[in-house]
Amino acid sequence: MRPRHRLRSIETSNHDVTRRQFVAAPLLLMLSASVERLQRRVPLAHRTEHPDPRPGITAEHVLPADHFKDPEVRRNYEMAREIPEVLDGLYCHCDCTKSMHHRSLLSCFESEQPSGCGTCQHEMRLAYKLHSEGKTLDDIRRAVDEKFG
Repeated sequence: MRPRHRLRSIETSNHDVTRRQFVAAPLLLMLSASVERLQRRVPLAHRTEHPDPRPGITAEHVLPADHFKDPEVRRNYEMAREIPEVLDGLYCHCDCTKSMHHRSLLSCFESEQPSGCGTCQHEMRLAYKLHSEGKTLDDIRRAVDEKFG
């Protein structure tokens, strides 16, 4: 009994490639190139709508660090108190704007929410680090979007 129709292999240097794979490969490459072109047309910074920082914003509503027991959480709240104008201009990538109606990353630190949210804490630490290096708000937004967006 002869085996059912089998796709014959096309021999290449070190691999056997079926006709199906041979035909699919260029299509996958074209699709990949199309996705790359689309990503270049719509930069990450334009996919996330960051709020405009409010003039004169302060850290007066950021919860005090001594409100928390965990030393890392305490340090995060202390850092947040130092850069309210930066945090007020950042979208929080844990999407708490939808679930908790937070305006910005600063709003997170005006609540207990970041004490249990790694995204809020990591995003704030990245913003703090970049701000300490003299980066602009636009630079910080791009870096945050690349890492968390």
